[in-house]
Formats: sequence, structure tokens, C-alpha cells
Amino acid sequence: MFLLLLSSCLARSAPITGVTQTWTYDPETHRGTVHIVNVSHKNITAYSIGVYITQRGGSAFIASERGQEFSLTPFAPGETKDQVESAGQSMENADLTNPDNIHAEVDVVIYEDDTAEVTNQRAFDSIIANRKAKLAAMKKVSEVVSELDDPAAIVAELKRLSSLAMASGDDIGSIEMDNAVTRMPKDKAALPAFLTEHEQRVAGLTAHVNIKVVRP
Repeated sequence: MFLLLLSSCLARSAPITGVTQTWTYDPETHRGTVHIVNVSHKNITAYSIGVYITQRGGSAFIASERGQEFSLTPFAPGETKDQVESAGQSMENADLTNPDNIHAEVDVVIYEDDTAEVTNQRAFDSIIANRKAKLAAMKKVSEVVSELDDPAAIVAELKRLSSLAMASGDDIGSIEMDNAVTRMPKDKAALPAFLTEHEQRVAGLTAHVNIKVVRP
């Protein structure tokens, strides 16, 4: 999951068609809940929710974007999800005389068939960038396993790479290295099976990086 606080101008587009959504807002807590239903007849592998605010002067902007990946269990057709959102300090200049001046909505949906509906290009680009960063880290794990061919040496190198990634702000790379360390077999004879399984994961993610955008 990732969260970005933003203050850019807002250009509205047609709503996403693959989900239905309702928004309930509590003015006392400045928090609301998006109720989402997958009506697309396809598994959803990721979506992003934006909090949209209209200020007193009439200008509108996206106060926050929150992306959610469903890498293990997809968001299946007919399923529902509730997600709580808040605009935080961005509420200070909001025009609350109209309850519609603050709402959250799904503005990116990526499906299992590698198509997507997008009304917020920046949020979509962020999801794809995260996937590409994860893929690059996974490929690096493959390189290390292939080159060193010794569990102890592999673990030591992955821990070193994890520390370097963390120091450079690459949280995704660091997490992927740490995950590989956790999964790494101690027996050298088990390395080929580990590498085969890992390469299957690499191939699977590679397919989900190149997404065809179908605008609603």
C-alpha cells in the first residue's frame, strides 16, 4: 500500500465502470468510508482511491491517493470492500457547506487480464512504478542465486543489498530482498527448486507490468 499527499489541480473524468461505490462522510471526525463492489466480472489486482476536495474559492484538488495491491488474493467479482479515508489538514480550506465538496472515489482499477480503467493518471503511474521496482528487485534475487550458488553466501549478499536499498529509500527493493532471505533454503540441493519457483513469480509479475489502459 502507498499513500501520497497532494495539492494539484483536478481534472475530472468519467467514473470507473468496473466498480460501484458509495461514500459516507462523518463531518465530526473528518473521516469517511468508501463502500466498493466489484461489478466487472473480472478479478481486480489493484485499485487506487483519491480523496477529492473543493475549496471555498471553488477550486478542486486531490488531497490524497491510496493504492492497494491484491497480489495474493484478488478482489473477485461480486465482492465488496470498505475503505476508510481522511483528508487530514487539507480539510482546513474545504467548503463544507456542500457535503459533496469532499468525497473519496476509486479512480484506478487494474484487472487480472492486464487491462485498466484510469481517471487519475498519476495514481496509475505510481502503481506501475511500484510493480516495476518490485520486478527489478526480484530479478536481482535471481541473479544473486544463480551467481553464488551457496545459501549462506546468498543470504549475506541479499542482506547487504537490502541495507543498501533501505539506505537509498528503496523500500520495495529492501522488502523483496528480505522476503527472499526468509524463503531461502539452507540446503544447497534445494536451490534449483527455489530458483524455479522464484522465476515463475518473476514471469507472473512481468505480465502484470504492461497494462493496457481502457479509459471509462
